[in-house]
Amino acid sequence: ATPPARVAFTVEAALAAVEELGYPCVVKPTVGSWGRLVARLNDRDAAEAVLEHKMELGGMPHRVAYLQAHVDKPGRDLRAFVRGRAHRGGDRAPVRALD
Repeated sequence: ATPPARVAFTVEAALAAVEELGYPCVVKPTVGSWGRLVARLNDRDAAEAVLEHKMELGGMPHRVAYLQAHVDKPGRDLRAFVRGRAHRGGDRAPVRALD
C-alpha cells in the first residue's frame, strides 16, 4: 500500500500537513533520485528547520513540499522506479560478509 502523503506550497501548510500525518514523517523532493534531499522529520523543531530551509533552496521544485508518512523498514531498503507507464519495485537487504 502507498503511505499517506500530502503536498504543500508554504511552510505553514507543510507544517499543518506534518501534524496531520504525524511524526515521524518524511519530506521528499518532487524531482531526483537515490534518496537525495529526503529528510526524516522526527518532531516539530526538525520539521520547521527542514521545511524553512527547503523553501529557500531555489527553484520552484524546492518550493513544493511532498510529505509522506514514515515507513518502518528495519534492515532493508525499499525502492520504486517509474518511467512513463512502466514501473518496477524492489526490496534490498544487506548481506553479511563471512570471515
